[in-house]
Order: sequence, then structure tokens, then C-alpha cells
Amino acid sequence: MVIPNRNIATVGNYTKGAQHVTIDVAAVNREAAEQIKSTLLQIVEEIGSQFEEVIISTQKTAEIISLSTNEYFSRVSLAIWPQQQWIIEQETVPRIRSILKSKGFEIPNDRVVAFYHPREQLPIGPRKHNKRFSSRTRSNEKKQPERSDG
Repeated sequence: MVIPNRNIATVGNYTKGAQHVTIDVAAVNREAAEQIKSTLLQIVEEIGSQFEEVIISTQKTAEIISLSTNEYFSRVSLAIWPQQQWIIEQETVPRIRSILKSKGFEIPNDRVVAFYHPREQLPIGPRKHNKRFSSRTRSNEKKQPERSDG
């Protein structure tokens, strides 16, 4: 193989699909989590437009997570190309922290956490019977007509 360009800076091997990123930001109470939610959406939208080559899509809504321990989190999701976690670790999380602190929000224990997983992840839990697979299997089993020797 001949590559005519003598200056190849980066070679990557992308897998099919994208990585799904979920970012959780801790809040002191439910009201603070609601306020953080709208700011979080703005930040992620800005990052998405700034780094559109890396960020595939951003979520248009955020959600509030409340735990039984009376902890509250604002959650937002986005999709990035595989092997591009640097955009989250070096740009998104620090920007979230600095903007929220500049707006006067308190982040308990400075918890801004990113979770990464494949974009087309199967749900966790007991497997359900796949009707589509079953019907395909049955249709592939062709019954031979019965012969009558008589």
C-alpha cells in the first residue's frame, strides 16, 4: 500500500457506532438540581457546537436523579466518537465545574462524574423472549409435505 501523504499525524481505528456519555453533577437539593439542569444543557450545547467533529449528538433534555440517601444529581447525556474521551475529561467536566461555581452553585464534594458505555447498549435485566427471532426460526423450518403411498 502506498500512502502519498508523508505527514500522517493520527491514525485511528473506530469501532461501529459511538460512545454514549452520561454526566452527573451533584446538587445540594432538588431545587438546585433543577437550576443546574438548565445551565448544564447550555454548557453541553456550547461544547457540542464547538467540537462538532468529536461530539456526534447532545441530549436536548436533562433529568434529575434523586437517591434514597437524599442526594440529588442533574444528568445530561451526549454521544462522542470512540476513543475521544479527552473532550469530556479535558473540556466538558472542567467547564461545567467552573461555570457552575461562577454562577454560585455548590457542588457537594465537587462531584461531576462522567460514565462511558457503548451507544447501543442492551438493557440490564432478565432477557425477554425475542419474538422476531422465534418467528424467523420457525419460518426457516420448512415442513415437508406428507406423502401418501396409496
